[in-house]
Amino acid sequence: MPNKKKTNQKTKKTKKVKSQVVGPPKLPAAMVAVAKMGRQLPKFRGPSTAMVEMVCSLSDPFCQHAKGSKWPDGFGEATMTAQLRGHQTMITNSSGNDIRYISPTIQYGIMTAASYTNPNFTLTANYSATAGYNIVSPYINTYRVVSAGIIVRNICPALTAGGYIILTRQASMPAPSILVASGSVQGVDSATHSICAGMEVPIIFRELGTSSRTFVAPGVTSTTYTPNGWDVVSIEIAGAPASTNMLDIEYVYNIEFTLLPANVGLQQFLPVSGPSNSMAANVANKVSSTLSSLAYHGVEHFGKVAVSAIVAKLAGPKAGSMTYQALGNGDIPEVD
Repeated sequence: MPNKKKTNQKTKKTKKVKSQVVGPPKLPAAMVAVAKMGRQLPKFRGPSTAMVEMVCSLSDPFCQHAKGSKWPDGFGEATMTAQLRGHQTMITNSSGNDIRYISPTIQYGIMTAASYTNPNFTLTANYSATAGYNIVSPYINTYRVVSAGIIVRNICPALTAGGYIILTRQASMPAPSILVASGSVQGVDSATHSICAGMEVPIIFRELGTSSRTFVAPGVTSTTYTPNGWDVVSIEIAGAPASTNMLDIEYVYNIEFTLLPANVGLQQFLPVSGPSNSMAANVANKVSSTLSSLAYHGVEHFGKVAVSAIVAKLAGPKAGSMTYQALGNGDIPEVD
């Protein structure tokens, strides 16, 4: 007669061994999402590298492909390109406040505060020039902005940082020497962020209409703001330590410009421009509208939205949403 006790022990041992068997590794969520997208859309193989680079270069001013890009409307055959970059420091006054207005106008596109008497700032009597303009000014006749943005960074140590910033989009630049109320969040779009260690807020300027792609002349006087079809972003510091270097503002303007008559001989050295590409322009506009919110996103977020928008344009909104999720972004933006 078999020993039941021994048989049960063997069974238990067998079960124990089976429970230790390791199955196939779990795929990351991003790979699973991409695999699902491929099964549901068997004929779609994703956007080409060239298309991704083009859309990123037109919509993301911080993209490595943005430098030297032209707006693809077919009218840039005899134009040159330049990338204007610079840094500015915002220093608080004795009340721990400061304000600055910035627009991607390549000449006299910055307005600062001259003084502060609670609750109003008094703006300076002149607009400030954009760093880098002097390099290209001897050659520019007219220009247009292809893409532009700023990055607001805290430069204070963790134990010194304090207060908050108010970011606001406006359709126009304020006039010189006027009074501006502090703490205003009234505008096309506004957001408030605490100033803390590691704070970095990238902002992409937004087109105000079709005039943003029209060639215009640079500004000529420091007391007159020359609009170019792009919006204005105000950066206000409040409640911060007094008389302290608080923020670094890095700006990146990618421009396309025509040459002065005296320099038209340089046209023979220009490369042939690409043909008109309405699809790339359309997708770039959609990406810009998605990215131009003042929500807190890192710079690396921009390229992901650009790729998702291209996929949505080529294969539909569902594919774009799946791509956005696959890139590890969580919430799905409007990219259709």
